[in-house]
Amino acid sequence: LADLQSVDDINERTLAHEASIQGSLSILQAAVAAGCNPDEPDYYDRRPIHYAAINSHEQCLKYLIEQGCSVRATDDDGSHAFDYAMINGHIECARMLLEHDPLIARGDPEHPVLALACEQGHEDIVRMLLEVNADVTMNAQGMHPMHVAARVGHVGILRILLDHNAPVNVVDKDLGWTPVFYAASEGHAECIRVLLDSGCDLDVVDENGRSPAYFAANEGHLDCVDMLLEAIAANSMDNATEPRPSESNQMDKPSQDPTEMASLDLDSIPSLSLPPPLIPFRVYGHNFLGKRTRIHIRMQSRTGADAAPVAFFDNRDMVSLKLVAVAKPDAGM
Repeated sequence: LADLQSVDDINERTLAHEASIQGSLSILQAAVAAGCNPDEPDYYDRRPIHYAAINSHEQCLKYLIEQGCSVRATDDDGSHAFDYAMINGHIECARMLLEHDPLIARGDPEHPVLALACEQGHEDIVRMLLEVNADVTMNAQGMHPMHVAARVGHVGILRILLDHNAPVNVVDKDLGWTPVFYAASEGHAECIRVLLDSGCDLDVVDENGRSPAYFAANEGHLDCVDMLLEAIAANSMDNATEPRPSESNQMDKPSQDPTEMASLDLDSIPSLSLPPPLIPFRVYGHNFLGKRTRIHIRMQSRTGADAAPVAFFDNRDMVSLKLVAVAKPDAGM
């Protein structure tokens, strides 16, 4: 007869572990009925409930929850069963665990669950977490869920967070960046559009005085640069055409007595004429490349279109090649 309580000598897995990995509910039930502990950790501190969540075996997961297995147990990596269901996009398993214990949505300070879900891009799981008021806290890198979604480029999750009143101009811990910085730096134009439509601050700069457009240009995301500069120019136009508060009506002031006016020395009254107004010079668009010139260099071989334009005469493996262009050739170049 098979020993239903046997333990593997190497990975320390029981039959309950193997049944949860394979998704065999009948074997799992038989193992538990024979006395196998359904909440026994293996060599990696993973319990059967971890493997059921990893492999999206919903029936096994439901049975293990009914047997009282801990949904908060962590393995050697510090991960819960919910973490694995979320990372792998197993929506029903995640819902089952969350309904059993909504407090797992809080996660821990080093790995907040909502930020991790935003990074993985599973919109349904993000909605589930927001419905149970998951902690909107920063992760170990000092980034809030809005930063994470903007950096990775998950437009749908950005919209979900904004619909749940996530602050569009939240600042991260280390760089002083708002979400639009991350979207611009990574070249996610659609994320930038969503943030612009939500009223993100266009005048924001980081601790070094650099704008999101600067980082978009630095990374070569020209579509993002154009989008940001057009929005900045439009915002400047709107501010320039806003009506100023009207001055108080002089007709509302009480008039002086005519006899008093006649007794005034008109020569002693200074001229009230004003010089022409100074109209400030307004620059529309960008000026962060004002002293730089963009040069497009195309290399082509004289021997033919298929020939390599650059040939190296040694066998060294080079990771990168740098081309320096100067206005006047330096000595030795």
